[in-house]
Amino acid sequence: MRADERYAVWVPLVQHADLDQSRWAEGPNWAGSPPPPWPNSAGTPTVPPSLGTLDEGFNRSGTGAVGFRVDRLRLFQDVKPGNDFVFSVVAPDGTLIGTEPSAVGWTNWLTVPASVVDGAGFWTVVIDRAVGSSVHAPALLPAPGSPGNTVGEPYVSPYGDLHEGILGVQFEGSEIFGSPHSTATAATVVGDCSDGVRGTSTLRIDFTPPLPVGTTYAVTWYLGTKPPLSTGNLTVAGTPLPSVETTTAYTPGTYHPGAAVTVTPPGVPTQTFNLVFSTGPAGGVVVAPCPAGICHDLKLTANPASPCSSGGAAVLVDITAVFAPATPSFTGPVAWQVRDAVTNTLLPFPPNAPPPTGPTLNYRFPSKGRYEVTASIERPPGCSPRTAHKTLALTIGDCDCAVFIGDLTATRVNGCTFSFAAPVRPSPTGAALTFIWDFGSGPDPNAPNSPVATHTYAPGSTGSQTVRLTVTSPGCSDTVTTTIDVDCRSGPLRCPEPSGAITATETSACVFDFALPVHNPDSRPIKVTWDFGDGSTSVGTAVSHSFTSSGPFTVTATLSSEDCPDRTTSTTVNCTPGSGPPPAGGGCACDVLLWIALGLTVVAAVFTAVAVCAKVPYLGFVAGGAMLLAVFVYLLWAGFCARIMPNACQLLHVLECILDWVIAVVVPLAALLIGLFTADVMCGLAVAATDIEFGILLILVHETRKALKCPPGPSCFGIPAVPGRP
Repeated sequence: MRADERYAVWVPLVQHADLDQSRWAEGPNWAGSPPPPWPNSAGTPTVPPSLGTLDEGFNRSGTGAVGFRVDRLRLFQDVKPGNDFVFSVVAPDGTLIGTEPSAVGWTNWLTVPASVVDGAGFWTVVIDRAVGSSVHAPALLPAPGSPGNTVGEPYVSPYGDLHEGILGVQFEGSEIFGSPHSTATAATVVGDCSDGVRGTSTLRIDFTPPLPVGTTYAVTWYLGTKPPLSTGNLTVAGTPLPSVETTTAYTPGTYHPGAAVTVTPPGVPTQTFNLVFSTGPAGGVVVAPCPAGICHDLKLTANPASPCSSGGAAVLVDITAVFAPATPSFTGPVAWQVRDAVTNTLLPFPPNAPPPTGPTLNYRFPSKGRYEVTASIERPPGCSPRTAHKTLALTIGDCDCAVFIGDLTATRVNGCTFSFAAPVRPSPTGAALTFIWDFGSGPDPNAPNSPVATHTYAPGSTGSQTVRLTVTSPGCSDTVTTTIDVDCRSGPLRCPEPSGAITATETSACVFDFALPVHNPDSRPIKVTWDFGDGSTSVGTAVSHSFTSSGPFTVTATLSSEDCPDRTTSTTVNCTPGSGPPPAGGGCACDVLLWIALGLTVVAAVFTAVAVCAKVPYLGFVAGGAMLLAVFVYLLWAGFCARIMPNACQLLHVLECILDWVIAVVVPLAALLIGLFTADVMCGLAVAATDIEFGILLILVHETRKALKCPPGPSCFGIPAVPGRP
């Protein structure tokens, strides 16, 4: 198609106040006088022409709208052109919305993707002559001496007639206002069970509508099992942001996680959302124990692996289901299906025989061809999904021919370049093979004589392409195909790449801030997924993570972008309890509470001993009051300080060692000395009984360390720690 057979019309979508007196926007080469009569929704032109058109802009009633979100649109073509033209609609930001053939009256609706957040501006309608059309190339009117001069506005028509070839556009959508219009909602997905182990749970924040490009946002996650995690300030780039999420590993129980979100769209005030996550109306995230049953998975193997038929005869193949884990073994029934992959029809099992239910299927395939064998098993309650399926694609070829034994796969390198590969079984005779590639425009003589190829489409190529690969050997031929979506409008795609190594900064003991620098020349939407090496993951270019045990840990960041290959990079961090910079949370007040609890326990023990040794009974009541106060102060610290102090585990370990020494050494030694030098047995027993006060505090310390999932600390007595003891 020659360049002179294409024309474009610019359609304004602007504020009503920006339309001129004729309700038509001023623009390049636009006269500003009334356009032709506009047809109404029924397709009937409005008359008389002096009334102008039905053109309207947004914010007509002074609602304060600053933009217009277009949900869908359609085009109008009048009278003669029929299907002689093809319309391609492009949004103001350059997004190709779709292509429609011309028709008398309204075309089909074209849906506008959510990525086109604001449709304000000039829309472009590219008009091409349809293949095989007998009409002239489109021409811009009015032309000198043309009757179209009476229109006074440019439009496209091959006929030069006032009411022929008139183009109209109808937009449907909603106005956009200059204030934060997104709402945030919390969603929770509890991890699935696998082999009795609960997987990681996902906490997700959904934005409706998605946050527009340029919005600054920050999220602080309160997971309920570790100190708060903050993303810091991030900016939405490339495409609108529909959601953010984080993952965490929950043991069975009820948790009350939350999140604080701040959102600042460009040029408008900040909006704050405080969200609470839950799994039901009762509130809280309930994580149920996993079932004791094993969630088996399966894979299928064929013997022979590459069967073939001689002279079109039937072929016997053994298909075996292999289960994982192997121990304990899967003992339930297996449901089998055999399907002809070409006709998509189920094949029968031998008549007068019960359907096979064992782990091995002995099936006689009728002849050469392509087949699919599927095995299904039912797993215990709690496994997700309850039914596990596996399908084996099986190709039975001619024993004397080369044949493909798998599908043709396509891997997108970028928007213009793809790599292709298909597994092939060579001819048993050893005959030479010829591979013929067709990338959508006929056999390519420059393609390699190989089952593996890479092809780059020309700039401007778009749409669906069917790729065919044919292998030939003497007297034989086999073909596989695949369909790809090419998007090469602006030449080869420049994919985002990591621009440096992961940075890891330890902000407190076992708490790290991670960031991945990214080079993104085309400002494409990206997603960075983090695997912290301890079963936890997160999403974002900059994240924070708290490790709950000693390591080294290998932290991996995976950079993803649509139509681009994933890029992965890793770093290693060492986490040692008690290391890192001074704690940043909690404050002096929290530290003092813990030591006040210890001091009150010592006071209670001293008064208990004095009450007996000095025979002052009322001091026993003082001792009891001091112990109750010590328990209250400790519980106050555990409830309000323990989870916000990064060094809580270290402080508890120090207190634990102090109590161990007092209970095991100091109190027994004091009781022994008093008994020897005073001969007062009751006094010695009273001193020994003070171990009860210290023991109460020690029990509270042990339970708090368990709740915080504190890693094991070094031995208080210089001997190896007992395995499993926190």
